[in-house]
Amino acid sequence: MREILGRLVSVEADLGDPNVLSTPQRYRAVLRERASLKRLEHAYIEYEKTVQGIEESRELLDDPELAEDATREISMLEEKLPQLEQKVMAALLPPDPLASRAAVMEIRAVN
Repeated sequence: MREILGRLVSVEADLGDPNVLSTPQRYRAVLRERASLKRLEHAYIEYEKTVQGIEESRELLDDPELAEDATREISMLEEKLPQLEQKVMAALLPPDPLASRAAVMEIRAVN
C-alpha cells in the first residue's frame, strides 16, 4: 500500500514537469491518476486511523474507570471497519476508462 501511495509523490512531481504541462493529453492523464491516488490515500488514512483507534481503546480496557467507554469505542470503530475496508478496496480498483467520456442520451415520447 505504501508503495502505491509512494507513486502519488512522483505523480505530483510530474504535474510540475514542463514536458507534461506542454502535452494536454498527458497532463489530463496525470491529473486523473492523481485524483485516483488521492481517493486511495484518503480512504487508507481513514482506515489506518480507525485501526489505531481500536488499538488505543484496547489498551484502555485495563483501566477500570475507562473500560466501559473503551468497550463502546471499540464496538463503534469495529462496526465502521468493514465499510472502510471496502472503501480502500474500491479505491484500489483501476478507474473505468469510459467513465470520463461524454455520453448522449436521447429520450423519445411514445404515442
